[in-house]
Amino acid sequence: MLWSKYRWYCEEPACDRLSFFESTPQVPRRARSTSRLRDQLVDAVIRSGRAVSETAAGFAVSWWMVRAALNEACLLRLPDVDKLSPPDAGHR
Repeated sequence: MLWSKYRWYCEEPACDRLSFFESTPQVPRRARSTSRLRDQLVDAVIRSGRAVSETAAGFAVSWWMVRAALNEACLLRLPDVDKLSPPDAGHR
């Protein structure tokens, strides 16, 4: 499935932006895929244990898109290591 973003042009002389692309909550600025697709890519890699390249082929997307989705998911879901503390030695 393909989705095309519309490019809009501003003819107002005072406008800082001469052109801009539409955005939606599912496809924010500068995004190349929907958040739903990225979630499905991450889920496919984690559940199947398939390689990034295999998942990319299965979804007909590039491997770098799958890799970017995995990187983003890790940054959003993993805890901040600076806020973690080692387990209490007395509770073994």
